[in-house]
Amino acid sequence: MSFPIKSFFSLSLFLAFLTSALADAPSAQLYLDKGNVYVKEGRIETAIQYYKEAVEHDPFNAEAHNNLGKLYAQKDMLDEALDQFQKALKIDPKYPQALSNTSYVYLQKRVYAKAILYARLVLKVDPDFGSAHYNLGMTYFQMKQYRQAIPELRQAVRAIPDNADIYERLGDAYRALSKNEEARAYYRQAIDTDPVDTSARAKLGDVYMDMDEEKKAMEQYKAAADIEPKNIAAHYQLAEHYKSIRDWNKARIEYLMILEADDEQSQAHKEVAIIYERDDQMGLALYHWKKYLDVVPGDQEAKQHISDIRKPLMTKKESDRMAILERNAASAKAESTPGADSAAAKDKKNQPPPPLPNKGKPAPPTLGNAPTPSSQVVPVEIAQPTVDENSGTIPK
Repeated sequence: MSFPIKSFFSLSLFLAFLTSALADAPSAQLYLDKGNVYVKEGRIETAIQYYKEAVEHDPFNAEAHNNLGKLYAQKDMLDEALDQFQKALKIDPKYPQALSNTSYVYLQKRVYAKAILYARLVLKVDPDFGSAHYNLGMTYFQMKQYRQAIPELRQAVRAIPDNADIYERLGDAYRALSKNEEARAYYRQAIDTDPVDTSARAKLGDVYMDMDEEKKAMEQYKAAADIEPKNIAAHYQLAEHYKSIRDWNKARIEYLMILEADDEQSQAHKEVAIIYERDDQMGLALYHWKKYLDVVPGDQEAKQHISDIRKPLMTKKESDRMAILERNAASAKAESTPGADSAAAKDKKNQPPPPLPNKGKPAPPTLGNAPTPSSQVVPVEIAQPTVDENSGTIPK
């Protein structure tokens, strides 16, 4: 059977076109490389798209799965991250980065047994793998096993000596054991490694306070607040210091800085309201008491402050009305006391009958009871601000 020359040339042209198209088609590695570039530029969403393209072009590329999982973990998409790490490990069961990253995800999910398991699997492959030691140390730390955490964190800092976060975590572990000298040394190293580490500076300030070195503590709090104006913990410490030396103006400034960072900080609203009252700036005091009650609506002390501020500003009519409301509230409270009804009935029985009204004359008008509050609000205790330890960060 003869093959038509025309068909032969058509098939040749098609094969040439297909070969050219395949040669021009982007490879998985090209997508992976582009994703890596975008990660360095901080363009995480774009990097994710390129990593997705890489795994679609090559589902057996363990590095692409691992890198995609890392970005999912950064976005707190822990289940999606874990899925990518598991796919990488199916391709390469001894891939240390994927094993370590799996340990990190389980640490974030507080599945501590698996976090320890995967960290130890890494260290069997590479005993000097820094992030595995870090994950293992932080798992022990979160389990409050501080003595087991310290050796792992020290191993991590040997492997990754330029990571301020690990020095800070070591400081946290020693401070949890009340070893302030060691804690101070590691917080110092964190600051030396990263001079703008405001978290380490605030913690160093706390250590100095524990060691009764208030001046040095204030230096660290001030530095942290100057570097990061929205460092709420540092501003609270400074405000408390200024209160203790009765420098009300500086204390007020610190509380206002806190509220500029977070207007929901109820304690700051309360403290600055008290300072404004002390300075007879009643309008500003009233504003901050109201803001405080927005967050802590059941605080009776705050309601009393608002009432006391408003009274001098009322007209006589408003003042009379307020007096009636207060009397009625007191009366309602008394009547709700056990035995009050029977006592009132007994007292009424012993009273002489009222005189008959004069015929043809209207009875004198009576004042009706004003409405009384339908319920009493129970005051709640105000929570004090706490410092976020940020203990879940994995070193890069």
